[in-house]
Amino acid sequence: MFQETMATKLNFPVIIFFYLIYLTCVLNANPVKMEEMKKEMDYFMNYGYLDEKGMEKYEQMKESKDMMKEPMIMESHKKAVMVFQKMNRMAMTGEMNDKMHKMMEAPRCGNPDMRMGEPLKPKRAKRFAVLCNDNKEYAKVPKRHITYSILNESKSMDSDTVEREIRRAFAFWIKKTNFTFSQVQNDGYFRISFETGVHSNEKESSGFDGEGMRLAHAFDFHGRSPEGYQAIHFDDDEDWVVQNDGINLLQVATHEIGHALGLAHESFIYDAVMTPLYRYRPFFGLFEDDVKGVRKVYDGGDEDAKNCFRNVTQIMSDMNITMKES
Repeated sequence: MFQETMATKLNFPVIIFFYLIYLTCVLNANPVKMEEMKKEMDYFMNYGYLDEKGMEKYEQMKESKDMMKEPMIMESHKKAVMVFQKMNRMAMTGEMNDKMHKMMEAPRCGNPDMRMGEPLKPKRAKRFAVLCNDNKEYAKVPKRHITYSILNESKSMDSDTVEREIRRAFAFWIKKTNFTFSQVQNDGYFRISFETGVHSNEKESSGFDGEGMRLAHAFDFHGRSPEGYQAIHFDDDEDWVVQNDGINLLQVATHEIGHALGLAHESFIYDAVMTPLYRYRPFFGLFEDDVKGVRKVYDGGDEDAKNCFRNVTQIMSDMNITMKES
């Protein structure tokens, strides 16, 4: 009896020690996993990979400790992973992996890759993707000669170099399209500026985030009409350069001009200018897919608007994948 009591007393601190280790692991594992999940869901939400129901539920439960117990959120996450994998020519496992994490941490355009909304016609889209309005008509600029203005200066590049690189970016589109462009002092139809953080009355999720992630974006004010204009913003916290020792302004500007002209992101073709992830290319120019896209917008007719800016529902339909209703 004495020996059993002594053994119990001697073992008690050991038991407590291992129990405390167990509690530490249990308590710390969930917050880490939760933060990773939130980071992934934020990315999918910001760039259009979440379906509407999943996005609403995630916004409701984002700060809840029970977020990962909600079936709708977990299903939407899996769906988003599969669409991301499909768009980037990866095996569609529905599970995150190291390659995906690296891609999601890479510098990129701030415009979404897809939009929310009702599915478009389920006919398989061609490789290029274009922007459409609510009537599923191509989102065209209303003129073939376009003026542009550079409204301010960059912190990392002198004004003369900025103007030269922007002219070179427009020149890529001039060579392959019927557009002409000219610079004016103010109030150009394309208005280019260097911005930081949240700007232009944007939500925090669509503003800039400092050096290294969201490089630029383009969008329209007051619709694509003669009274409106296209805004092209560059993150002024980036180190803008003409070579590859920072972020190449020419290559990013060419991409954003594509958005202003009506092209959406193209993830299937990594050499296309309109791919969303930034990758410096020493031999740079418009890819065949970029040219086909812009020519379809302006020469194909609205009745053929089958290649509209994708949404998750359409992509899942094209892949013949369904998720159970919640």
